[in-house]
Amino acid sequence: MTCPVAPPAEAVDDALTVLAALVHAGTPVTVERLATALDWPPDRVAGALHDAEQHPDITGPVALLRTEPGAYTVDASLDRLTAAQRLALDRRITPSNA
Repeated sequence: MTCPVAPPAEAVDDALTVLAALVHAGTPVTVERLATALDWPPDRVAGALHDAEQHPDITGPVALLRTEPGAYTVDASLDRLTAAQRLALDRRITPSNA
């Protein structure tokens, strides 16, 4: 369930920073690893992840996903592309059709 009231600007900034870190990592990352990489306290990372989960409208074209206990990753938001667009992009790109 999402919250109707948007978080403060600083919280949105933290959420976007954590999402950028997850995009850069390209693999599921734990709160502890994110905290170390960002040089933030784990509670700040957990808060940013919570805000991103509760307010998907602030995450832009990415969706936050929980993978295993305590680990997170990102993927494209399903509401940004149509089913036909996703299917077209899922097809294997070869030099002949690039």
